[in-house]
Amino acid sequence: MLTTRDFEEQMQPSFQLEEELGQIYHISQRRCPRLKRLVMPSWEKIDKQTICSAFHEWKDLESLTMPSLQKPTYVIEKIGRSCKKISELKIMTPYDILFAYALVSFLTNLNVLSVRCTELSKPATAIL
Repeated sequence: MLTTRDFEEQMQPSFQLEEELGQIYHISQRRCPRLKRLVMPSWEKIDKQTICSAFHEWKDLESLTMPSLQKPTYVIEKIGRSCKKISELKIMTPYDILFAYALVSFLTNLNVLSVRCTELSKPATAIL
């Protein structure tokens, strides 16, 4: 039987991971403002404000590998508005029509789109 104490012990690493990832983003946006390439870890543990403020500082970002997201269109919009030089995107998130419209609308300088490990729909692919 799972007690409250057991549950808290099991959940503790998750909370620590969330806090550590948030700290990593805050440190990296201050210490690496000219970041060009970035491979993101899981984003589910980081709040949207932390992610968006980090992208706001990474104006020279050219290449991004991003894992699955809950609201990818919102993040793509923030990336497009903040990182004007981004030309390469590798995604591992479901690719639907809204996501396709966000890519076309906000990442106009995109030259490479890698969709390995991505669930694609025909209508969304036709938009590109």
